[in-house]
Amino acid sequence: DQLNIGYAPTRPSNPDLKWEALKTTDVGFDAVIFHDFNVTFDLYNKKTTGMLMLLQIPYYAGYTNQPYANVGDMVNKGVELELGWRKTIGDFHLDLSGNISYNKNEVTYLGQTAYLDAGSFQASSYPLQRTQVGHPAFEFYGFKEIGVFQNQAQINAYQKNGTPIQPNAKPGDFIWQDTNGDGKIDQSDRTFLGDYLPKWIYGITFNPSYKNFDLKIFGQGAWGNKVFEGYRRLDVQKANYPIEALNAWTPSNPSSTYPRLSDNDPNGNFKNPSNFYLHNGGYFRIRQLRSVIMYQKLVAHADIKP
Repeated sequence: DQLNIGYAPTRPSNPDLKWEALKTTDVGFDAVIFHDFNVTFDLYNKKTTGMLMLLQIPYYAGYTNQPYANVGDMVNKGVELELGWRKTIGDFHLDLSGNISYNKNEVTYLGQTAYLDAGSFQASSYPLQRTQVGHPAFEFYGFKEIGVFQNQAQINAYQKNGTPIQPNAKPGDFIWQDTNGDGKIDQSDRTFLGDYLPKWIYGITFNPSYKNFDLKIFGQGAWGNKVFEGYRRLDVQKANYPIEALNAWTPSNPSSTYPRLSDNDPNGNFKNPSNFYLHNGGYFRIRQLRSVIMYQKLVAHADIKP
């Protein structure tokens, strides 16, 4: 006889789940100066308690997935500023405005839990993000590569007290930062690598008009965050690689950007979550570009009144 399981719980239930609570303190003002210039300022402090997160439980509990629980508190502090200016001189009119905001996210409480790990990518050796008190929620966490070994002499020279820090490395492998200074590379050398949430968000609107012509340009941007680029991984067989793979390290192409290509990846060049996969997420883009010319004769025939 063979026992087959049709359905089985993979995640324990939690009857104590409740909604997150949010308390906001907000101070601000609006002002108009000389009829043409306006200012809006806002200072806020948002405290979230009872964050809904996945709670780490031991595997011997018998479940393959982690349960949800209200296990954390965090705070978002920031400032928002908006400026605007309008001016009309004869047939010329100008409307110029801009806004910028700054936000700092910090986890303040996780109960008896030291940290919570989350996120992964294909066959990665470690989780990709970590939530820990004193840091932003879900901050990128991993190893820090500080270059590429170009030859065996460089590998031998990377040592502490006469002992090589990466004795099994080969030319073309990443140089991993010995974060804790113990003379070897292991999971204890992982560190916080950056936040996925932008610290700054801004926008600008430029809207001039003259007689029958009107132009509007709206731009938006963000700065202060990191973006994870999983497609940079080059050890996955039967996969499409970016053109950057052509610049991977070889003896005749001593690249300092991409490590050597290897199917088994003994140095963890691609399996290890690291700053190799992260890039600056800051951007600015034109969201709207519009120009309008109103022909008076056409408007008159269409019986359209401005």
